[in-house]
Amino acid sequence: MDENGDYTLEPGSAYGPTAQIWVYTANPPSSFYSSKFSGAERLPDGNTLICSGEKGIFLEVTPTGTTVWTYTNPYPLIGGKQVFKIVYIPPGEELPEANNSDLDCSGSLSWTNIKPGKTVTGSFQIQNIGNRNSSLNWKINSTTSISWGAWSFTPDSGENLRPGDGQVTVHVSVIAPDEKNAEFDGYILVENIDNSNDFEVIPVALKTPICISPLWWSLLHQFLSYLQQKNSFFKIL
Repeated sequence: MDENGDYTLEPGSAYGPTAQIWVYTANPPSSFYSSKFSGAERLPDGNTLICSGEKGIFLEVTPTGTTVWTYTNPYPLIGGKQVFKIVYIPPGEELPEANNSDLDCSGSLSWTNIKPGKTVTGSFQIQNIGNRNSSLNWKINSTTSISWGAWSFTPDSGENLRPGDGQVTVHVSVIAPDEKNAEFDGYILVENIDNSNDFEVIPVALKTPICISPLWWSLLHQFLSYLQQKNSFFKIL
């Protein structure tokens, strides 16, 4: 990176180092995996802070791979515990100031083994956690990371929500994409209309099952019938 913050690429070369400097591998390797958001940060003492986003697991490891500590996101108590990242704040550094948030959301949306084109439903909750005199106006931002399915929200916005009103349940309906054996994910962005810095993210995920074509199913059925007949033949002998 040059003094202007730009990256240059020399012809025939690659960005960054030509080889890996350090690799962390869990034991067994399959126990530590995320198909999407995660991250790592090198600490001043040479250790590495790692976040496994899908499972909400944080850990610090030494250069030799020894785990110093590990922590699992406990929220929510039921459902997905996904997180986007973890940030190291050095001791003595001034913590970010609170932005007097009023908006709070809870819940996540996850569906598995869904037939392509089928309509599925779910819900999440919104509430005002500001001071007792605060009034929250909120909406669901139509510009999210979701570019699949046909979505509807009831309600999709609200006005004058006060702390004493408790939680508002947003009911969600989505038509699954007409695609077999696929995984879809993204997030729903809920915003405080009066404060652009006050927002919440609801993670979503949907999986469609593996579908066997009628031809393959017929061939499989014939093969199983053949094995059954062959087994009976050996029993008679």
